[in-house]
Amino acid sequence: MILTFLPGTFIGEDHGDHQASGVLATEAFDLAGDATVFPAQVAAPLRRLEPYLENLRPWQAKKIYYFPDADRDDLFRDKGPAYSVKDIAKSSKKAYWRLALEGFLAHETQAKGYIERIGKMSDAEIEKLAQTDGWGESQHFVRGKSLVGGTVTGDIFEGITSDAIPFARPQISAQPARPELSLELAGPWDFYAEFRRAHALTHLPHPEPPEIALQLGTTLVIPLWVRNQTASEQEFTLAVELPSGWTVQSGAGRFRVAAKQVAATRVELNLPPPAENAHSKQDAQEVTVHAESKGQSIGVVKLRVELRKRALPE
Repeated sequence: MILTFLPGTFIGEDHGDHQASGVLATEAFDLAGDATVFPAQVAAPLRRLEPYLENLRPWQAKKIYYFPDADRDDLFRDKGPAYSVKDIAKSSKKAYWRLALEGFLAHETQAKGYIERIGKMSDAEIEKLAQTDGWGESQHFVRGKSLVGGTVTGDIFEGITSDAIPFARPQISAQPARPELSLELAGPWDFYAEFRRAHALTHLPHPEPPEIALQLGTTLVIPLWVRNQTASEQEFTLAVELPSGWTVQSGAGRFRVAAKQVAATRVELNLPPPAENAHSKQDAQEVTVHAESKGQSIGVVKLRVELRKRALPE
């Protein structure tokens, strides 16, 4: 069984290392049982010149679950099991939330000030902090795949035995049909949509419209694919609808795409600076990019953006 981060772009989850771990763990789940993928690991050394062949046996993992690190609980509710972090671990005799907090305290490079503040607290103050800062919330999982059956919200060990099961190649969904002229959101949002399709994970929750959290006063880059599958060059016009106080830095206007080509472009937006006495985050707002060709709409891209005083860069 594999437990890993949920791959996707969500408000509240912009850590590239978290996302990379979820991507790699998913690929491992789909490849580890395939004896043809890593031949050096399943071959035995026969001569002195082959000391690094490992003579291992493929092992098909039975289940993969994802834990979301994002703000919108409604996306993940009833997509998998949930566990109370207030239960006591049998080995350490501590609540699970406290074990999680103790692990976090080792990350001094990420939250030094926060860690120093906790270090000055009493146990009673830490207990109170756990309830207000989210450490005392239940741990929710999203079921990705189960090759041994079971229910979606059942225990993660439901159906798990020590016996090996055959390798199961993922059933990849067909590419979606597209019109000859189209506009699509590219970048990480497109990557994770294709990733879900390629790994038979199209059931995984993802926000619609796509979303991101950014820091006030920075730049939002909206990557786009413009597809022209007609037999002739086409002219496109991009226009942007923005919330009050936002401005277009570049990307709007007219351009041409050659026949049978997919062009990469982007719209760059200036985000408003933080106002005095502003809250740490604002309500999410929508940005809309319209594309036209010969006076006809050929696509609309929407992006839900939450602005914060502090956020990871795009």
